[in-house]
Amino acid sequence: MHYRVVSRVTVPKEELPSSVFRRSGAPVLTLITCAPPFVPERGGYLSNLVVTAEPAESRGPGNGRA
Repeated sequence: MHYRVVSRVTVPKEELPSSVFRRSGAPVLTLITCAPPFVPERGGYLSNLVVTAEPAESRGPGNGRA
């Protein structure tokens, strides 16, 4: 299955929206990872990068990337 990225946002860790953990609605793929700045005395990274992707239309054989 192929996906296309529809949003990319950096948010403070304490403001990560609960909607990224939803269990209903249209299918989506959500990637949550650490984002700068890294502040060791405050416990590490202060932000999260949230990338959301939706299923893309299927491409014919040989027309997509692996």
